[in-house]
Amino acid sequence: MIVVHGYGDPSVTLGLEHGKRETLLTDPDAWKKNVSDIVSHKNQATVDAAKREQDRKDHVIAELQKARELLKGQPEEGFREFASYLESQGETVKVRNSEDANGPWIGVEVSDKKGLIMDVVLQARIGADEPKWFWVYEHGGNRRRSLEREIPSDDAVPSKQYVIESLADHYQKASASRR
Repeated sequence: MIVVHGYGDPSVTLGLEHGKRETLLTDPDAWKKNVSDIVSHKNQATVDAAKREQDRKDHVIAELQKARELLKGQPEEGFREFASYLESQGETVKVRNSEDANGPWIGVEVSDKKGLIMDVVLQARIGADEPKWFWVYEHGGNRRRSLEREIPSDDAVPSKQYVIESLADHYQKASASRR
């Protein structure tokens, strides 16, 4: 007699005698349990994958909301104060905010009769930890030459004063290049 164990399940053992039909030495329905276990594992893996994906999406949504709230604090106050002052000096200023694939942002567009002087955006980009902050800017109206620079800071959010001073620096550089 030759003894053959079932596929992947030692509880299924077949006895084969030369020239005779096989005879079952264990439960004839053991294969059903094997199939049921395989289907159950596949279904659980699918459920687990869907839960991980939903958890990831929920995390991204929570981080985006956090970044939006941080942006609406001191950074937005700094943009609005800077824009208000420039308008009082006769410049045309537009403050805008939105969100793109990189994250939420607030920006200021400054122009005069000759055209665009500068377009500067402060963007919160979502990562594994706290949002990272970037200045995305261009001077002189050439949007194809936009530059970006990460803000090196240990602070969770740029302060109002930092934002105002940075915008003033951008304005000074943009204005100097137009002379």
